[in-house]
Amino acid sequence: MINEKLSSIIILTHNQLEYTKLCLDSIRKYTHVPYEIIVVDNASTDGTVGYLEQQNDIRLIKNIENKGFAAGCNQGIMASGGEYVVLLNNDTVVTCGWLSNLISCFSHVENAAAVGPVTNNIYGSQKIRAEYDDISKMQEFAEQFNNQPPKYEKVLKLVGFCMLIKRQMLDIIGLLDESFKVGNYEDDDLCVRIILRGFDLYICRNTFIHHFGRTTFDTLNVSYQSIMETNKNVFKEKWGYDFSYFSFVNPNILDNIPESASKVLHIGCSTGALALSLKNRQSVEVIGMDACSQMQKIAERFLDKFKQTNLEYSCWNMEEGYFDAIIVEYTLEYILNPSAFLQQLAKVLQTDGILIVRVPNANYLKTMEWLMNDSLDTDLGVIDKKRVILRPKGYIKELLHKNGFQSTNELRVYKVLTEDEEHRLKQLHKCFREMNGECNFEEHGRTYQYIFVSKKL
Repeated sequence: MINEKLSSIIILTHNQLEYTKLCLDSIRKYTHVPYEIIVVDNASTDGTVGYLEQQNDIRLIKNIENKGFAAGCNQGIMASGGEYVVLLNNDTVVTCGWLSNLISCFSHVENAAAVGPVTNNIYGSQKIRAEYDDISKMQEFAEQFNNQPPKYEKVLKLVGFCMLIKRQMLDIIGLLDESFKVGNYEDDDLCVRIILRGFDLYICRNTFIHHFGRTTFDTLNVSYQSIMETNKNVFKEKWGYDFSYFSFVNPNILDNIPESASKVLHIGCSTGALALSLKNRQSVEVIGMDACSQMQKIAERFLDKFKQTNLEYSCWNMEEGYFDAIIVEYTLEYILNPSAFLQQLAKVLQTDGILIVRVPNANYLKTMEWLMNDSLDTDLGVIDKKRVILRPKGYIKELLHKNGFQSTNELRVYKVLTEDEEHRLKQLHKCFREMNGECNFEEHGRTYQYIFVSKKL
């Protein structure tokens, strides 16, 4: 029977006893609404089980093997009885008012199905700059932070380090998908299913908790990167695209769209993440166009209009000078006649309007290696390697100028290279210098993509 006032906090453990103690102690001290704690232990060997068995205020589920994050969470959810379900990592430390703040989102915002806090250590929009030097000063920082007026931001993705979900939502969409082994991407999958059912996700921007991050992964005898890659492929097989990649909004693009812009065209809009970020910031109409159909149902949740089309040959039928800004991503590198394409953009963009174009860098290290060995499986910043047309940076700048656009800014998107990749880059740099004399190939080789910001003349 479901208790309508109860929150069920589900915590998974696999060793890391000291982190678990910190987490449980913080829950007891800083949680002032009705709750239950259910801990699912995934075959710990460091005394964690013995400690948990002595705790009178938790319900313990013991697994004799590590069943992974998704399966373990599902065990906890099925054993729980609260109206709300909290998925909480054991390497977190919660703070004053954390749970009551999160729950309040559901009474302030219509259609919310899940909500998460901000933190010091995570990938994506839930990470903030936390103003404390060590954990002993964290609670003082959090007390001030959590007492701010409520502020909720609709998002495309929440990370599962701390996620509060309505049980009703889980009844509708089902539990976590156990196809995602060990951990990662099961939270992305959950977010997609919530959005596709017509419900919303929110970040509670007046709620902070501390997250140490990746402590359990560090104890496993498998590579974190290999787990990520495996689960990314499971997600792509299920949904047809990489949600983590296409749910990320590059801040350089967002920051260069004028806050005064009221009509924006986004070509290569993918999931509509940029449209959502813009609508969180300003009153704006965003029309999206994309050749890919897999992400359309998600994009339509956030765009005013979505058009799936072959951008090379489409008849746009749009009013001349209608848009204040146009953003082009994951597109120009597939256009056979880029001049004709840019001329179409110039027609529908108002004078002095902003054009932002993101393209892959033809001189990126892995791109150069791929060109020399086309069987190499690597991330080049493109969607379809079979159709991509890699154009040099200088050619694109000249192309923009010839078609009525004046460059105002050029930005680089970098990728962190491994030690081995850095060594290979230096070798390539040496070869290019020997052939061309002065050549800064190291800088080009680290540049993953270019973002060109231009103004229509």
